[in-house]
Amino acid sequence: MIQYSTESTWFSFGLLSKTKKMGNGIIVENMPLSESKWDGKQPIEIISVALIAYWHGYDRLIRAMHELEKIKPNMFNLTIVGDGEELEALKKLVLELKLSNIRFTGMLDHNGLNKEFSKAHIGVSSLGLHRKGLYEAADLKTREYAARGLMILGAGEDIDFSDEIEFRLKVPCDETIEPIIDALQGITLDTIVSKEKVRTFALERLSMEVKVKEMLLRLS
Repeated sequence: MIQYSTESTWFSFGLLSKTKKMGNGIIVENMPLSESKWDGKQPIEIISVALIAYWHGYDRLIRAMHELEKIKPNMFNLTIVGDGEELEALKKLVLELKLSNIRFTGMLDHNGLNKEFSKAHIGVSSLGLHRKGLYEAADLKTREYAARGLMILGAGEDIDFSDEIEFRLKVPCDETIEPIIDALQGITLDTIVSKEKVRTFALERLSMEVKVKEMLLRLS
């Protein structure tokens, strides 16, 4: 059996030796490499793409950006792509906090999405997994961000991304915003990772071809 996260002891009983934990795979070549370049002078462009739900935890990021504006004004912009049940609540929060560096695009077609990705430096995965009782995930969106060469901001564990991988900025699965602030503040010209390096990682570790080879090796 192939699964993407750790199963409970109850459901693993008698099956552990027959189970392989593996992250999702994607067709990396289908994702154009982002054209963005950051020279340390212009704002860092952050993007999130989702059918927006409460468990995405984007409110954590918005509150963190409110604090970052006090510390490093005009340093970060956020583009939120997509619709969903939580969209209006996020728009209301942005208005309450009087943030002008966050914009909402709604749903975009393929070309519109590629245009937004071409300007981005960081992609945001879920920051609220704990809100649905999860602390580990291998979501496709994280892999799409990596295929496009973006650094990643996300909460919790991901089987394909160890803590040593410097381009995934991991924050805790909780309601705090300080770790998000610290992670974003820590980005400098010395710590930002090149798009080419992230893309290479995606090709070598996240591609569907690699995942299928892993499955076949397990079966052999």
